[in-house]
Amino acid sequence: MGFSQESEIYKSVFENKENFKFFDWMDEGIKEKMIYYEVLNINFLLHSKTFKYEHNIYYSKDLIDSLKILSKGDYHSETRILNAKKNSELFTFHEQDYLYNDALKAKPQKVVINSNKVKLLNEIPLDDSFYFQVSNIIYSESKQKAYLMVNAYGNGHLYGYSFFIFALKNDKWEQIYEDVNIVF
Repeated sequence: MGFSQESEIYKSVFENKENFKFFDWMDEGIKEKMIYYEVLNINFLLHSKTFKYEHNIYYSKDLIDSLKILSKGDYHSETRILNAKKNSELFTFHEQDYLYNDALKAKPQKVVINSNKVKLLNEIPLDDSFYFQVSNIIYSESKQKAYLMVNAYGNGHLYGYSFFIFALKNDKWEQIYEDVNIVF
């Protein structure tokens, strides 16, 4: 998959007004106040655990049951269980293998986003403004789906993140899924 397809997927993320709902949870007007999204021009690597728990451990009912037994009832334990449930529903075992291995091979790259809604940054802003960083894009084995994450930072801290899935339909990438997370 080439730069132009990746640029189109990134562009779609930032031009969809429904994305980044975590901003609305805090201040409904925040997205409207942004003239454009400031995005770092280098991606971060989408973690292999996004797709598979460990090298030889799949997201599955067995894993979820094990995590429940080991759970301390705290936020981190409950988050691990919730993520395992979501991922076991999103990915088959075969997809988990393929995507996990593809994520392990990824390298950071410069980001290209051709959109008047995006201003690319060469460095992290030193003020309190919001900025974003996109992950690399991992494609399904059939090249019909694309997976990525976008982190939002504010006041120098991770504010929230969204995991996106796109599907190729009629030669156009369409967003079919967003998992929204706010960081407290």
